Amino acid sequence: MKKIWTLIMGTAALLAVSGCANNDANGGSNNSSASSSAASVSQAPSTDDDQESTAVTSSTSTSTATPETASSTSAADGAGTVAEALNQKVDFKQAVAKFQELHPGAAIHDLEWEAEGMYQDQKTKRFKIEGEDAKGEYELTIDAVVNTSHDHTDHEDDNDDWQEDQLPIDEVVTMEAAVQEAAKHASEGYRLKKIELDEDDGHLIWSVKFNQDRQWQDVKIDAKTGDYLRTAAGDDD
Repeated sequence: MKKIWTLIMGTAALLAVSGCANNDANGGSNNSSASSSAASVSQAPSTDDDQESTAVTSSTSTSTATPETASSTSAADGAGTVAEALNQKVDFKQAVAKFQELHPGAAIHDLEWEAEGMYQDQKTKRFKIEGEDAKGEYELTIDAVVNTSHDHTDHEDDNDDWQEDQLPIDEVVTMEAAVQEAAKHASEGYRLKKIELDEDDGHLIWSVKFNQDRQWQDVKIDAKTGDYLRTAAGDDD
């Protein structure tokens, strides 16, 4: 009986051990399956909705130039060209002050600036201011780039009408302000050539001239208000 009982108990133990081993194997297999399933879920390809969302986001972040932006850029380019042309040591107010220092009380009746004016047989950015008083007539030329000047005087014993053509210099907007306004109305590619302070039918105007090749544009600016008036155009022929 003892032998039979021992045999039964041994068989039972072996069956128990075998069952545990099978459970461990099945558990490992189930865990691996679960891990594989999780991996499959995390690596699932994006749906059509996800792709559409990505495309919309990408499209929204892309900037497109508008007509307003192009216009602003063009205006900025024009202003930059004018600023370069007027990059000099002597500005409008300094030129006028120089003339008034040399000839106190004299009436100014002509003032101009040229991008390629003649000064001592060389082309340069040049002011020319003409005026007179009871003693004579004066012409001051200024090299605006290096700030040198030449003054010429024609003496007269009796110059009674010296105030007839006097320009009210103290009442005008600066030459630089007039040019900035004129540049807004000049065609693209035209460059600043000459500026004059004139009277036209009783109105004081800044005449701002631009050119490109043989074509020119003359932009008129109200010298007292700085407002744009009109533009004349033509060629050198």
